[in-house]
Amino acid sequence: MDQLSRRDREKLARRAEIVSAAQAVFSRRGYLEATMDEIAREAQFTKRTVYQYFTGKDDLYFAVAQHAMDQLVAGFRAAAKPGRNGRETLRSIAEAYHRFMNEQPDLFRLINLSQAIQLDYQHSPHYRSMAGQRDELFRQFAGVIQRGQADGSIRRELEPGRGALSLFLLITGFFYRLSQVGSLYGLDRSNFVSYTLDLIDEAIRDRSTDGGGMSSGG
Repeated sequence: MDQLSRRDREKLARRAEIVSAAQAVFSRRGYLEATMDEIAREAQFTKRTVYQYFTGKDDLYFAVAQHAMDQLVAGFRAAAKPGRNGRETLRSIAEAYHRFMNEQPDLFRLINLSQAIQLDYQHSPHYRSMAGQRDELFRQFAGVIQRGQADGSIRRELEPGRGALSLFLLITGFFYRLSQVGSLYGLDRSNFVSYTLDLIDEAIRDRSTDGGGMSSGG
């Protein structure tokens, strides 16, 4: 691979600094209250420089979301390491998502932000990259289900497409709602997460084989 020129390295470094500044401002102020002026000050660049890299606040949001998705994709890949059957891997992926929620709460909130507000998708060059990472997460998820059906740990009648999407939305939606609620009526959060994942495990396990179960985790 050809080495990047000094100018290209500087541009990449400047872009990374702006994304980092935007993440800090979004986390501190909230997306709606954040301004491009404040992001430029945080990054220690002029607003004109920021606009050379991003079309606006929505575009910057998608760049931050892409950074978060990069971490999620890496976590999913690590969770899908060899030696586990499909159900065990599915549990491991769900737990990786849970860890991300706990360890990166600001990024977790930001990547779920688009569910609550209107964003300008059409004019954001960075939206496609973020959406591509989101699609990669789902492809990995669907691939794990197919692997589980092949190794006998997941019910074969579960449709790979529709079933995978249903499970994906159940798991990600559960953790999104969990991040929004305060009290769990006295329940321990870690135990509640394990209990919920156990319910999903029981729903998808193939009882016609001896495919191994998933150990509980939190």
